[in-house]
Amino acid sequence: MSSAPTAPASSAATPVPGPVPKAAVSDQRRPLEPGGAAFLQSPPIWSDLERQPPEKWLERIEELRQASRTAELIELLAEFRKRFPDHPLPAWVR
Repeated sequence: MSSAPTAPASSAATPVPGPVPKAAVSDQRRPLEPGGAAFLQSPPIWSDLERQPPEKWLERIEELRQASRTAELIELLAEFRKRFPDHPLPAWVR
């Protein structure tokens, strides 16, 4: 019976790759979500409203509501509340 040749034993252990750090994983396979790295590549939805009065923000929020763009509406409304905490909100928001 013949045996296959074996590699000589080495005293140094072969390094075993560990887990891949999260930062090294591509964001392309993750859905775009607020707070995600892929999401940060585009400017925030309110970037063109930053220097506008609250009324302009509310106009855009209403446009988003009428277009059924709920995710954007929620994001913009949350930012509006941070920036203008004392400004009255439309009745449909309450």
